[in-house]
Amino acid sequence: MPGYTYEIIRASAQGFPDSEVATWISIDAKSGRIHTLKKVDPSRVKQIKLHISMRKGKREVPVELIINVMDTDDVTPIYSNPTVPRKFVTSESATVGTTVGEVPVEGVISTDDMKPIFKNSSNFAVSILENSVLGTVLDLPYPLATDRDSSKFASLKYSMAGDEGFFKIDESNSTIRLVAPLDYETQRVHSLSIKCVDNQGQDPHHEVFASITVTVIDVNDNAPVIHNTDLTHLSIEEDAQPGQVITVLVVSDSDEGGVQKTSIDANSTLFHVDQDKKLVVQSPLKGHAGQRICSTVTARDPGGLTATSPYCVTVYPAKNTHHNPLVVSPKQNSIHYFDENIVYEELLRVKVLEEEGERDNVKFRLDEMFKKDWQMFTIGETNGSLRAKQPFDFEKKTVYEIKILACRVDNCTSTHLFISVNDRNDNCPMFPKQDVRLTVLENEKGKRQVGRIPAALDSDFHSDNTKVCYTTDTPIFFFADPTLPVLFTNSSFDREHKKQHQITITAYDCHLSCRDPHKPINGTIVALIDVLDVNDNFPKFSEKIYTTTVVQGHVTSGSHILTVQATDADEELEGLKYSIRGFVRSPSQSFTASESPIQIDKSTGEITANELLKDSSYSFTVVVTDGAGHEDTASVMISVVTYAQQTELVFDAPFELIIKNEKKIADNLSNATGLQTIVDKCRQNSNFTLMLVHFMDRDGQFVNVDRAVNLLMTSSAESRRELRSVYGLREAFPPVPIPSRVPQYILIAVLLFLAISIFSMCIWCRQRNNYERKLRHISAQASTINTVTLGRGGKNIGNPAYGEIPIVTSRHHHPPPAPPPPTTTSGVNLQSTEL
Repeated sequence: MPGYTYEIIRASAQGFPDSEVATWISIDAKSGRIHTLKKVDPSRVKQIKLHISMRKGKREVPVELIINVMDTDDVTPIYSNPTVPRKFVTSESATVGTTVGEVPVEGVISTDDMKPIFKNSSNFAVSILENSVLGTVLDLPYPLATDRDSSKFASLKYSMAGDEGFFKIDESNSTIRLVAPLDYETQRVHSLSIKCVDNQGQDPHHEVFASITVTVIDVNDNAPVIHNTDLTHLSIEEDAQPGQVITVLVVSDSDEGGVQKTSIDANSTLFHVDQDKKLVVQSPLKGHAGQRICSTVTARDPGGLTATSPYCVTVYPAKNTHHNPLVVSPKQNSIHYFDENIVYEELLRVKVLEEEGERDNVKFRLDEMFKKDWQMFTIGETNGSLRAKQPFDFEKKTVYEIKILACRVDNCTSTHLFISVNDRNDNCPMFPKQDVRLTVLENEKGKRQVGRIPAALDSDFHSDNTKVCYTTDTPIFFFADPTLPVLFTNSSFDREHKKQHQITITAYDCHLSCRDPHKPINGTIVALIDVLDVNDNFPKFSEKIYTTTVVQGHVTSGSHILTVQATDADEELEGLKYSIRGFVRSPSQSFTASESPIQIDKSTGEITANELLKDSSYSFTVVVTDGAGHEDTASVMISVVTYAQQTELVFDAPFELIIKNEKKIADNLSNATGLQTIVDKCRQNSNFTLMLVHFMDRDGQFVNVDRAVNLLMTSSAESRRELRSVYGLREAFPPVPIPSRVPQYILIAVLLFLAISIFSMCIWCRQRNNYERKLRHISAQASTINTVTLGRGGKNIGNPAYGEIPIVTSRHHHPPPAPPPPTTTSGVNLQSTEL
């Protein structure tokens, strides 16, 4: 194009860097001719994309060019050995078509490897109506390409490059169908690039390209559009002449490029629309002063599609411009903007052209005959100062339309004004109700949606002032997007721990700029979130071992024995189910379920007798099951006693205290006696409480009452002291002292001591007699030798204390004379006598 300069901004090819591709191609800056600088291998490069800039002065047009690289047959066939002469021999009877010989050549393409060829020289053009239904097939010569090969190389495969999403090609038969609606007003031409490969795209194969231009044919599917927005505020004077223009209508139709002829009808006898789309007066308006004439403008295109818009024309009285004041400002039909919720001292002041001596004669007032908007305003009678009686509220009224009359005596000039109220962020978000109820399933994990809360309402008009955000007072629940009233949680809940969560949700202005002098800046709502039950808890018996006692002969068929009870933290809609598991055992035998003398109610857990209970005890296991199959077990032991196997214990304590602590008293009785204590019954008396009990040993056998009571009363355990001090247990009977054996042991010890003493004395006496006999024998020997010196050997020194012992020869023994009293002799050493 003349005057333009061309430049390649970017060159790209798949699998190659842009810098390398830029060395392959160049463009002439003036003519725009594109040249190749290097040979491009079609086996490696299939397509080159160029981004070209066209400049002319300050104007720049970007162009995107796609170059498809195609393989061409540039090989010249040659003979293998052109210098070698070849001779061929044939018979005379050979017919036409008979092979004479073969001459090998090189460079000739195999007949099984011919390139596909597109019809119409690879360029197609087709048109389609813009209202064509989806699936419409383009009117093209199918198949679009042919291949002269006869083997597998003739199998073609089609694809579409640069697909805009409006059309789709069948890869086997090349049929192109419409897959998206067309719009002439949006895009009038669609350019398609078709790629065809032989051998089903497998190596070796050839690629060829074709272009298809699809032209969209316009259909009258768009109605005219009337662009005027102020047709309801038109005005004209009563003395207007026919043909006077009231306003100009702006009407367009996007069909046929916007040049389609449109007819316009004012639908009124007083007004009409001329060929230039002007709304003009058609008939005199005399007598219509003060009226607001409304009708509808209808625009119709040749296809019959129409557009309508209401319009209103207010007819004002004719004015005598010679005596009427000339208003300089505000201008006729002017619009004045004021913010809401602001107190203005003065909105505007009416100014008239000052004529000498006439300024003081002009009076101002509001036209009270025109609408009722004037009730919001006051105007100074002499200075023309317009004021509002109260602040504007955009949410109540956005535009006020008033007329100000400037009068000089009876000649008045009417000025038509519009007061437009600007919206401010003065309405804070408020919830339409005060509470909401949601549910969440227990035991769930991960981030999940709880539910949608009622959206808070912001009465402001503009979207910038109505953006509401939400938050909660707990991190357990949150809003993933603060602007959406959708509550989320990522916590797991346990209904048995807490059945309901109460949170407060706050709605606030996202810009934090809301200021409402009469209401709080944030709206709140209370959300009650119920945790839905999941049967995840096991039932549990109130006791693991149930014991009860019945009196023999008092329990017959149908008699109540006891009731076992179980609880489940989950909600059981059908209740818990009770049953007996296994055998019912007694000391003599075991009973099956069908033979059992005891049964249990499945719903209530009441245990009753099927027949007279004859054995001394019965034991079995009860099972409780919930709706999910969870179960718990407990043992039941029923003792059948006689009156002789029971005893009454008296407690000086209130009946309520004993009943409340019955299990603890039974444990203390068991600890004090070392036996299993079973409470059969408690009975209230006037000043004391009677407890009927019986005792059993570890083997489950009944224990004699006298023995058990004796063990209780003689026990020194802390549990018995607690029974007496806390619960006032009386003595059942005075304890019988057990005969003591201590005196017997003392008597035996004394007797043994006496015996040992007598025996010791006898031995001592006998020993003494032996000593005396020896002494006499020694004395007799001394008499025979005449003298006997007792002492050490050596020098004999006489002991003055002793004299010589005479030897008696007589047969009769006489005791020796008593020795003389000892005398003290100085210088004599005494020697001890040793026996």
